[in-house]
Amino acid sequence: MYEQNPGLEKLTYQEQLQFRANCLVGTADFYSANLRELGHEAEDICVNNEVLQRTWAREHGVAVGRSWDWNLRLRRGLVPWLSRVPNKSWMYEILAAQIRHFKPDVLVNLMTSLIPAKFLGEMKPHFRVLIGGGSPVAILREQEFIAHRQVYDVMIAASEGMVDYFRAHGMKAELLRNAFEPRVLSQVNPTQSERFAVNFTGQLSGGIYSGRRRLLETLCSKMGKDMHVWATRLDDVAVDSPIRACYEGHAWGTQFYRILSASRIALNCHADIDSEYAENFRLFQATGMSVCLVTDWRANLPKIFEVGKEVIAYKNADECAELVRYYLDHEAERSAIARAGQMRTLRDYTFRHRAQGLVEIAEKYLKNRTSKTITVSVRGRTKGETCNGRPEIHSTEMA
Repeated sequence: MYEQNPGLEKLTYQEQLQFRANCLVGTADFYSANLRELGHEAEDICVNNEVLQRTWAREHGVAVGRSWDWNLRLRRGLVPWLSRVPNKSWMYEILAAQIRHFKPDVLVNLMTSLIPAKFLGEMKPHFRVLIGGGSPVAILREQEFIAHRQVYDVMIAASEGMVDYFRAHGMKAELLRNAFEPRVLSQVNPTQSERFAVNFTGQLSGGIYSGRRRLLETLCSKMGKDMHVWATRLDDVAVDSPIRACYEGHAWGTQFYRILSASRIALNCHADIDSEYAENFRLFQATGMSVCLVTDWRANLPKIFEVGKEVIAYKNADECAELVRYYLDHEAERSAIARAGQMRTLRDYTFRHRAQGLVEIAEKYLKNRTSKTITVSVRGRTKGETCNGRPEIHSTEMA
């Protein structure tokens, strides 16, 4: 973002933050904007965006250490060699200052794998409820579960399986599905001219995506030029894989949504760790953009969409290829499914719904600690004054 927009780093913190939100990367400001529209105070903190975070620190007079240290090692085992190594202490120094500054009622950490539970435990005097989010893949070792149980008040989970997973490890968890932000439609200005028959956009590198790679190899070999694949990296894709002939590069934010809108079919395949439950963002991003979604079958999928009317589901790679070819050849049926899927998503799965659900979860756990009157302590308000009974919510997310 900064490389493509020279001078962005010279803007104020709020200007940089808004610029990032307008890029529509990840969840952008979808949480905070909807929380504010519901009447709450809400701020985003992009914890590992170093340029943005250091801008906040300068504006608030926070002294921060450098992002690297000197390390003395022996080159080739003989020659003393001084080299620079990364130092992430700046990230926690600034985040700690921000938490102390905002003093939120609720802190939502959407990247539990990024911020250590020990650090958040040390910061607990400065907020009242800590909510965690993200996939349980980030929490595998028993000592990590122990640390998280001691710090997090509750985890939000995107599927029934994730709820069960957290609860089985002694953590409180609440279901809060992923969602689509309707204002993307006006910002992206969806195209009416379809340029891509079938698109897949997502991660391919890593052990949890082996099933996805096998599926795409089948589709790419059978569909040829009709398949278009966008991914961050192809590290784990074989050099002779048919995926490489369909690879288009990587796509984020606005470009990602434009690719969706220019596609007849969007292909979805969950990561291996998602077991039998549908949960990822692509379910709602594709349907929200009014694209016919062909997704892998999951036990809870009929609870989310009407299969065959709002989305199409497959159970294996060969069936997926057959369904894709059928709906490419039957435009009227494909368009009807795309329209029905969008109507369902805009009715039930927007970030307004998600923000309201997050508020209900936050209030539930706030009430377990205090009376129904919610007090806050923020800039421009002294401790003990109320904010119309509404909690102040802050979220941290990966840049």
